[in-house]
Amino acid sequence: NSFIELISDYFILGFRIALPIFVSLMLLNAILGILAKVASQLNMFAVGIQMKLLLGLAVMFITISLMPSISTAVLNIRRLSRRKTGTRAGSAIWRT
Repeated sequence: NSFIELISDYFILGFRIALPIFVSLMLLNAILGILAKVASQLNMFAVGIQMKLLLGLAVMFITISLMPSISTAVLNIRRLSRRKTGTRAGSAIWRT
């Protein structure tokens, strides 16, 4: 049971890291789609690749700078849940 909780904590941490990048690129795709309809003379493929690269790197840089606080929050939640249940991390693995 605690192993499943540990894996779920890692999934939550992964989603918290990846979600800002996913959302920002999805919004950029929507904006580029609107611009492609409005200004059809522009080559949105050439413009969009550079914008996606810069936006993705910027958001990833911000996300990685916030990562210590995110992982600390997840670990604190994990510690609180262990105190409530009275189990150690990985104790379900070693139990026979």
